[in-house]
Amino acid sequence: MHTEDEGEAACVAEIKARKILPTVLLDQYLDLTISPDDFSDEINDFLSVYFGGYYPDDFRALFGKGTYDVPNTWEVYDQVAAALDGRLAQWQTMHKFSRGLPGAEAKSRTGLGRLFGR
Repeated sequence: MHTEDEGEAACVAEIKARKILPTVLLDQYLDLTISPDDFSDEINDFLSVYFGGYYPDDFRALFGKGTYDVPNTWEVYDQVAAALDGRLAQWQTMHKFSRGLPGAEAKSRTGLGRLFGR
């Protein structure tokens, strides 16, 4: 979606090539903000429930600490993307989440992970 501006398009291309991290796009072009307009209604429903209560626990389960205590690296991105892919798959199937964190180690190119070429 953020490819109309030439700078944004170049940034997205660099992210897909894994030359820079996705946070650069957020910082330089999106004022560290993602809008509901950036996603479909289904994804907005998922994100509302997931980030409203499950994400912090999943993040701690993955890394043993909070989001501000984990380095901003591609390795962390890959782990979080796999966890989000698993949770999205649960949501699409059941419209609820299990207690365990599915897909945290999965290395697929599906779901949210494919946004930036994972």
